[in-house]
Amino acid sequence: MISPNKLTYYRKRSGLTQEVLAEISGISIRTIQRIEKGLSAGSPYTLKVLAEVLEVSTDDLFEGEMKGFATNGSRFNPLKLMNLSALSMIILPFGNIILPLLIFLRKPEYQEIETTGRKILSFQILYTMSTLVFISIASAALVFFFAELRHAQVPIFVPFYFCSVLINICITLHLAIRLGSEKEILKRIPSIL
Repeated sequence: MISPNKLTYYRKRSGLTQEVLAEISGISIRTIQRIEKGLSAGSPYTLKVLAEVLEVSTDDLFEGEMKGFATNGSRFNPLKLMNLSALSMIILPFGNIILPLLIFLRKPEYQEIETTGRKILSFQILYTMSTLVFISIASAALVFFFAELRHAQVPIFVPFYFCSVLINICITLHLAIRLGSEKEILKRIPSIL
């Protein structure tokens, strides 16, 4: 029996759409769709051909456990880890960029790191840069207009920084929820990588 999740995983890992896989393998697109939806187990011939095209063994496509494989919420998901690692900005300045970047550069065998992960990292970079510009301008304006703030016990940028961290935490948690429900995220964020 061909595992629907594994077939989908290996197809996406190879960068193939269902249509392209059908064309290359000679297996009908309807058969591939039915297998990926779990409506068909696939024949031994289908298993053999799909394994050859995807350059995996037939055992890799069988139903069962797969090391490090992430299905919907069942196991380790590097995309969720990449998103939640942005929370490290609480302890580490620029941690919201550094840790997701390390996960992105590592590029585990997970197709969505390349697409959605790029959006998450682009958002964190743009958010951090725009926040730094805003904090700089707002702090300078407050000190300029209120001379007594020049000698304040706490530097004027600190409250702005904590507000920006709080906003980023809320956005990151919101993204984590949307990733869990597999909804599209960050549609309007340009990819800067």
